[in-house]
Amino acid sequence: MNGSQIVLCSLADEELLAAIRDYGFEPYRDVTEVPAKEVENIRIILGGKTEKDNLKRLPNLSFVQLSSAGTNGYDELSLYANPDVILATASGVYGDPIAEYVIGGMLCMGKRSLANYLSSRGFLFNRSLAMDSRMDIELSKASVGIWGCGDIGKKIAQKLRALDCHYVYGVSRSGRNPDDIFTETYMLENCEEILQRCDFIVSAMPENPDSVHYWNRNRFERMKNGCIFLNVGRGSAVVFKDLQYALNHRKISGAVIDVSEPEPVPLWHPYRFTRRLLLTNHSSFYSNNNRDRLISLYKSQFQKYVLGQELENKVILRK
Repeated sequence: MNGSQIVLCSLADEELLAAIRDYGFEPYRDVTEVPAKEVENIRIILGGKTEKDNLKRLPNLSFVQLSSAGTNGYDELSLYANPDVILATASGVYGDPIAEYVIGGMLCMGKRSLANYLSSRGFLFNRSLAMDSRMDIELSKASVGIWGCGDIGKKIAQKLRALDCHYVYGVSRSGRNPDDIFTETYMLENCEEILQRCDFIVSAMPENPDSVHYWNRNRFERMKNGCIFLNVGRGSAVVFKDLQYALNHRKISGAVIDVSEPEPVPLWHPYRFTRRLLLTNHSSFYSNNNRDRLISLYKSQFQKYVLGQELENKVILRK
């Protein structure tokens, strides 16, 4: 390589940029800003959304730090010119705001008077959340099932336990109970029995072959009558027509959906007019603290990589 080694850094933080320069690298915001003759010198990417086709043009790219908690398809080795590239996610950055979103959704849908007020004041389409407030669910007496026991699932469980939630079940492929956070844990293959116990069911599953269209009519029909369903994992986990059927036939009493297929949801999509469904546009992770957490992560990961230390949240790339 000729010229300076380059880091693509999506955040213009002076302290972070100074740290990059201190190690002899030249920072740029985006690959389009790098002179054509210097593109081959790009070694590290910290955040941002580098187009996948552009990654194949970077023969010396050696480390990619994503700004997302999931891999979003970037875990495919075929995307990279360098077969030895290292990929890491931002797992741990968004757990708190997503957990708070889930708690807020539970309170809004469980305390029906709040949902009814929003509907009556015209904040929602066609008063679509109107429900019987005599059926309010008390969190301290509730049983909650969380599908997905990664960082987000654990954060949700911790906050629910702090609110004296009665039972917090965890479901994952391994069935492990990290740090004994959950009341009980189950493997994905043998968790069907708890569907009938839960007042709230939270889907925080990553996208994988086991999670795609996992929430189908069969599982909605096996849920406890009056259950409230929340999805903050991946939109592909839910079969929309089956969720709509469960809501319309009052098999479940409400749903909170932050991730969906398609995404974003078109203005006139049936999702927007389904009764007792609270829809947001993949915004559960929003927080005024995210930028600071990402800057801290980028700086730490960059320094660890340059010094040859073990990185956090490394991903095994698909061949």
